[in-house]
Amino acid sequence: MEDIKLSVLVTFCNQKEFIRETLDSIVSQKVDFAYEVLVCLDRECPQSEQIIGEYIKKYPFIKLFKVDNSNLDTINIIKASKNRLKLLLEAKGEYFCFLDGDDFYINNNRFQKLVAFLDKKTAFIGAFHDYCTYDHKEKVLKTAVKYGNEEMALSAEIYLKNKIHIQYSNYIYRNIFKGKIPPDFNEDALNDTSFICYMLKYGDTYHIPGLMLAYRINVNSIYNNLSFDIQNLYALLYSEINQKILPQYEHLIRDMNKVVLKSAVRFCTKNDLSDINEIRLIKDVANKHQCYFTESLLNYNNLTFFEKLNLKKNVYLYLNKCNKPMTYIKNL
Repeated sequence: MEDIKLSVLVTFCNQKEFIRETLDSIVSQKVDFAYEVLVCLDRECPQSEQIIGEYIKKYPFIKLFKVDNSNLDTINIIKASKNRLKLLLEAKGEYFCFLDGDDFYINNNRFQKLVAFLDKKTAFIGAFHDYCTYDHKEKVLKTAVKYGNEEMALSAEIYLKNKIHIQYSNYIYRNIFKGKIPPDFNEDALNDTSFICYMLKYGDTYHIPGLMLAYRINVNSIYNNLSFDIQNLYALLYSEINQKILPQYEHLIRDMNKVVLKSAVRFCTKNDLSDINEIRLIKDVANKHQCYFTESLLNYNNLTFFEKLNLKKNVYLYLNKCNKPMTYIKNL
């Protein structure tokens, strides 16, 4: 049996209308190596399963896994992380990549080009490319998002210092997992920024210019459906988680999120958050992962006078002295 060179990890959740476009963009790739496609279908959906089954009959390298995280009492980012992690632990490939169920590839040489680079340049942990947004309502490619016109190595420091946001689906990575969860890996943080931060611990990545992915916009998603204020709180929470992933770059990660913090402070100090279920869920995650800064902000109305003063001091440090260490209010 030929060794699997690449594992393509695809997650679907209530996205049956996108399945054919997504899978067609995968099976049309032109490669000279064996690859597998692992699909995770979240929640029971006979129509989706039927469509995926058609592809499995035609392409035996596609495998289906089914889960149902709808009853988990946590934020949707963690539910999505669990789906991705399940596939990652099943991946047999030397390399792997993720693809969300509403996105698709727009370059049939994507797999071949990035894998060939990683085969040759073994010092790099991953390679990535540019992408386009795809307007779901207008059915047309829109904005091209380019990370430069030239090939370029990207270290953790450069990534954070330049405040670069990269879709994690733009990457192909070396498979350092091999069916196991490393002790330093946060299972609840398999999202764009957190996963990129984690992989940059193990080596630089490399930019290969070219538009190879379509990222769908104007469509319902676990993130876009949230209010602006809740999105900011998500960003603040995962900023603090990312500081634990790359503690040597804590000041750079905090500097990336100054605007998010300003907005979050206004929201949390001027509103009663006690009856908002999403706030409770975010607070639970913050407590679980010892994100005391985020937890303190969400508990602002319950803090003592001196705890509020300490929190305001931390906000000042966060906004004005990102190279300085911060203290946290613990055990609320």
